[in-house]
Amino acid sequence: MNPTQDPQTDASFFTACAEDWFLNNKTPKFATTHEAIGLIQAADPLVDIYQRQLEEAGATYSDRLILEFGSALGEAFRLLFIGEWKYSASQERWVISFTTPQGSTSEINIFYKLQKRFDNGMVDSVGFLFEGVRKMYLEEAQAAGLSD
Repeated sequence: MNPTQDPQTDASFFTACAEDWFLNNKTPKFATTHEAIGLIQAADPLVDIYQRQLEEAGATYSDRLILEFGSALGEAFRLLFIGEWKYSASQERWVISFTTPQGSTSEINIFYKLQKRFDNGMVDSVGFLFEGVRKMYLEEAQAAGLSD
């Protein structure tokens, strides 16, 4: 079974997969929120590069690529929104779950989003997802009187 869809997978597995992605790509893991945002903003151009390389090789993306790159992106979202890896029964997949400023729970299904980005191109942009979540988060923070 795909570990992103297996409720028995341990949450720490995704952190380890993210570390594998950084190691395999000879890229240092982000240490700050600014660097985490940078990874998310680089996701769409990176998918385009992966796509070109895969097409040249006559291949398609693998579950392993989605697992490792998705885990790295998930770690960035986790840091930025103070979230956690959690299995979502409603989405039947591991997601980043976080509490919004007004106290509701929100989930980011990064593995599904990354698959859709590979399948559909920029219409399923990871960067657009981030901007939408950030906008919602900031609007809730402002409405709750938590920001200027």
